Amino acid sequence: MLRSFKALIVVGGLLAAGLITGSSVATSARNNMNKNPYEGLDTLARTITTIRANHLEPHSPLELVQGAIAGMVSSLDPYSRYLSPEQYDELSRTTAGQIGRLGIHLSLQDGTLEIDRVSPGGPADLAGIQVGDQIQRIEGTAPNKLTLAETATMLEGARGSSVHLDLIRPGSPPTTMAVVVVRDDPMSEGVVSGTLLEGGIAHIKIDAFQWRTTEELVTTLQRLEPTSSEEPNQERSVLKGIVLDLRDNPGGLLDEAVATVDLFVGDELVVETRGRNPHHSSQEHATTQPSDRTTPLVILVNEGSASASELVAGALQDLGRAAIVGGSTTGKGVFQRVYEFEDGSALYLTVAQYYLPSGRPIGPDTPVVPDHPVVQESPENDSQLDVAVALLRRPL
Repeated sequence: MLRSFKALIVVGGLLAAGLITGSSVATSARNNMNKNPYEGLDTLARTITTIRANHLEPHSPLELVQGAIAGMVSSLDPYSRYLSPEQYDELSRTTAGQIGRLGIHLSLQDGTLEIDRVSPGGPADLAGIQVGDQIQRIEGTAPNKLTLAETATMLEGARGSSVHLDLIRPGSPPTTMAVVVVRDDPMSEGVVSGTLLEGGIAHIKIDAFQWRTTEELVTTLQRLEPTSSEEPNQERSVLKGIVLDLRDNPGGLLDEAVATVDLFVGDELVVETRGRNPHHSSQEHATTQPSDRTTPLVILVNEGSASASELVAGALQDLGRAAIVGGSTTGKGVFQRVYEFEDGSALYLTVAQYYLPSGRPIGPDTPVVPDHPVVQESPENDSQLDVAVALLRRPL
């Protein structure tokens, strides 16, 4: 009898413990359920209903939803944005007309495929194509009823391959012509210019970091290299200094920015991108090359220098490779990724931030600050350039 009573106490204790534990788990589950991450959606729905019923002007539910999304995204940071299906379609049609391998831009108006831009020195320009020319046939096929994107697919192809075009050149009378265009790497307008200053100092202006900017920079430096006219066979001498002018440079391609830094440093970390999603985090390194330049370097920046140009200036500053002259930069050290949705809309979302070799981030509160702050007095008197040149004329 005593043994049965003890067994009853043990079973009863386990049952009570189970009930207590179960009650605790159930309470925790209810609390978690109450913490609905989308609990504000009912308020959003009520807001939309109230607006539709009472606002002075009529609004469709879709219009209000898109406005709510746009407002939500714009509240995240200055660079994220939402595009409605109409806005994204317009942007896509604009970019779809860019045929990089031919060096042209197309527009489609009332079924007429017209060339509205030709890159100077590009494949189409070399073939004699002009702005205003209309494409009748591509490889003998009329691009009737094709979208601009579908036409672009027909025109693009491997570098070195050719495409046959039948064109109409408007005039009195119109001229028909057949041309063969040899595809090449994507062309872009030149963004690098340079002048050789007194004392063998090169002043190089980079307007943006786009396709082949680094290649263009190398070509410009080689053009400015001083040589001896008395001894044509003498080996090319080195520049005494380089002023890399990144003022009002809005940035551009990360790869081109890293490649530019790589011209002036060896095996070094150039930039690290960090995002909350691990897929958006990476490190970019420079590598030692025989062509690496050891020329003394000064970089000009101002409040218009942003993104990739800040990366170049900040990395070379961190690595002790360049002195910075001018004003503090914009502080745009983030990049965006495009997410396309099924309804045709798109989200440009900031997903990661740039960190320089020292580990410091680039941001609105942490821009690249010049080693030698100089206020630009007037457009006629480039005091920032004067200071940069003076630094190069004496040991840094």
